[in-house]
Amino acid sequence: MNVRRMKKRAGYVLLLAMMLPLWTPAITASAETVKKNEDSVCGNAVSGNAVVVPTCTPEATPEVQPPTPVPTDNWKVTLKKVSHPKKISKGTSFDVKGTLISARKIKYVQAEIKDDDGETLYKKKVKVNKKKFNLKKVDRALKFSKLRKGSYVYEVTVTDKKKNEKEVIDDDFSVKQQKWMVPVQNPRWGDGWHCHCGTHHGRHYGWDILGGKRNIRAASSGVVVYAKYHGGSSLGSFGKLIILYHGNGVYSYYAHCSKIKVKIGQKVNTGDCIGKTGSTGMAFGPHLHFELRKGPEFNEDYNAAKLVDKYTYKQFNPSKKIKRNRA
Repeated sequence: MNVRRMKKRAGYVLLLAMMLPLWTPAITASAETVKKNEDSVCGNAVSGNAVVVPTCTPEATPEVQPPTPVPTDNWKVTLKKVSHPKKISKGTSFDVKGTLISARKIKYVQAEIKDDDGETLYKKKVKVNKKKFNLKKVDRALKFSKLRKGSYVYEVTVTDKKKNEKEVIDDDFSVKQQKWMVPVQNPRWGDGWHCHCGTHHGRHYGWDILGGKRNIRAASSGVVVYAKYHGGSSLGSFGKLIILYHGNGVYSYYAHCSKIKVKIGQKVNTGDCIGKTGSTGMAFGPHLHFELRKGPEFNEDYNAAKLVDKYTYKQFNPSKKIKRNRA
C-alpha cells in the first residue's frame, strides 16, 4: 500500500517537472506586460526584455505665495485756513482761500469742479515744486459764477515727484437760485423809477428809501467792487457809494451813505449790513438811492471810474429783480 502511494506521488512529480518549462514564458510575458504598463504611465523607457524598476515621481504641488502687502504712504498734507464753497448763489463767484503745507515737495496741484455725474466741468493743474501752495493760484480757472443751479463736487489733488497722488479736498457744494431783497427793512419809500417829478426832471434811474442812519443791507449776495466817496460833478455826486457785483453782469448801487462798512473785494451775502443811509454827495435830505445796472462781466482789470458811466453800465428798473412792497 505504501509502495503504491509512493509510486503515484513519483508519477505526479515527474508530470509536474515535464510541464514546468511550458508555464515559464507565460509568467515572464505577464510580468513584462505589467512593467510596460507601468512605464507608459510613468514615462520610463523599456529596453528589450529587461525589467526596469519604475522611477515614477508624484507631480509637484505649486507653492502658494502669500499676497504682497500694499505699501502705505504716510505723506502728510495740512490745510491751513482753507475755505472752499459749501453753498453759493447762481451767478456769483467764490474765492478759494488757504494754503496747502506738505511734508515733502509738491510737484503738481490739480483743482476740479465736477457735476453729479462725475464729469469734470472746470479743471486747473499748476506746477509747484514747493512744500507750500496758495490755493488762490487755481481759483481764477474755476468759474464758479458760470455754474447753473444744482449740486457739484470740488476736488483738489496733489502729486509729489514720485508720482504719488493724494486727495486733500473732496467736498460737495450747491448752487442755489439767487435771492433778492429790498436793501432797507420796513422801507419808507421816496421817489421810484422814472417818477416824473420835478427834482429828477422825470427821469429817475432808481429807488429812493427815506431816512438817515438806517442799516443798508446787500440786496443779493455778491462781491464789493467799489466802496469810497464818489466825487463826480457838483450835480452828479453819489457821495459815499457802495457797488456790489452779483454775477452775470449785474451790479447794485447804494448811494449817499453816511457810513461804509465793507471793503473792496469783500464777499457779502443777501441781507448783510454794508453801510448806513445818509445825505453825502448831491442829496436833498438823508436817504438811500438804490440802483441796479447791467454791464460788462467784472474782472480784476476793471476801471472803477467807469462803474458810474451809465452808457457802459446801464440802469434798469429794480422791480425786475425785487418787489417794491417787500420789506
